[in-house]
Amino acid sequence: MYSDDLWNLAYCHTGCNSKKSNMLPSSRTISRLGERNERLLEELPPGKKIHSEMQMALDQNYLHKFWISFKG
Repeated sequence: MYSDDLWNLAYCHTGCNSKKSNMLPSSRTISRLGERNERLLEELPPGKKIHSEMQMALDQNYLHKFWISFKG
């Protein structure tokens, strides 16, 4: 979804990343990424920029908004 912010990144095997090509992720995948972001926020150091950026992304629901905007 053309965003290299932490809330939109996920580790994956090169083959899996290539296989998905330009297809949008499923709603289940988006939900799982959102859940991962919530868990990750708990691990990020409070008071640091990366923590506040993730908090803002969750508060503003960026993941879902970007996904919807790319669905067309």
